[in-house]
Amino acid sequence: MLIGVIFSITSIVQFITCPMVSPLSRTFSRLVTLRVGLVVLAVGTLLFGFLDSIPGFVLGRLLQGIGNGFLEVSGLSLLMRFSTDLRRDIGLLEGASSLGYLLGPLIGGFLSARLGFKELFVLMSLPVLGLVVLLWAR
Repeated sequence: MLIGVIFSITSIVQFITCPMVSPLSRTFSRLVTLRVGLVVLAVGTLLFGFLDSIPGFVLGRLLQGIGNGFLEVSGLSLLMRFSTDLRRDIGLLEGASSLGYLLGPLIGGFLSARLGFKELFVLMSLPVLGLVVLLWAR
């Protein structure tokens, strides 16, 4: 049951976070909430990989859920604002998300066995941190 809580808490927190992000994005801008989401997601991912306790795992997954909620609302909002072909772009976004849900555990299990658990989470955080740097440099 504890494993179920650790892995479901991300989706539960994302569900709770999403409605709160819209007013924040209107107050501070979509780009700011996108940046915040990326930072929170990266920190949560690193914590999940490096903390060796159940409370640490829960904290990491909780932060990942908050970051995902910020990213989902901000990203869709930006997509709707700047897309020239909304149907195509939402289809591509949802297709890529589905592919990630499908292949992520398979690739993650393979890499975890080869690299190690902590190293995998560092590797997963690098692209997110790279996006943070690119967005803050704008």
